Amino acid sequence: MSQSPKCYYYPYENIYNDPLKMIILEIFQYNMKDIKEIVALENKAPDYRVQKYICECVKLYKEMNRENCAHSNPESAKSIKTCEKLNTFKETYEYYLSTTPYKNYNIPSLDKGEDDYLTMCQPDAPKLLLRAELDGKVSVLQPETQERDDKKEEFSPPSLSSDENKGSSISRTVSTTFGTVAGASSILALLYKVIQIFI
Repeated sequence: MSQSPKCYYYPYENIYNDPLKMIILEIFQYNMKDIKEIVALENKAPDYRVQKYICECVKLYKEMNRENCAHSNPESAKSIKTCEKLNTFKETYEYYLSTTPYKNYNIPSLDKGEDDYLTMCQPDAPKLLLRAELDGKVSVLQPETQERDDKKEEFSPPSLSSDENKGSSISRTVSTTFGTVAGASSILALLYKVIQIFI
């Protein structure tokens, strides 16, 4: 029983064009059944990370398909293998995800154009959907908000008289905000690591 374990190694860079992208699509394809179970849940709030993941993989597929299969080189073994793998990905995606409409998730088509992708995968889509879900709850707060809007003039800061000062003030505020966010996130990451070491 002195057999050594077999470790299969598939050198993606020798088989496919864009091997890293192909690995990402393979991971998505491998987990498609689980993703379908997640997006099929109607009584649970949508997880926008799942929506973003689906959209990013669709975008990756479209880029790879356009770059490798639209004008593929029939003499290149890598191009042939890449297109075969992309076709398998497309069949799996259509079987599990794109043929069924889902209540909480937008599943973009792999065949339709960029307009379809953009409407399904807008960066602000989760915020808009969340806003639509909360509209009933926000209306309870509206009287207080309206009251604050009426008193807005009392608390508004003095306005700058020249247009050139506005631009520099805004850019200073934006850069200060980004610097603060970057610094705070770095500190939080460091604290998280330190806490993990002592736990």
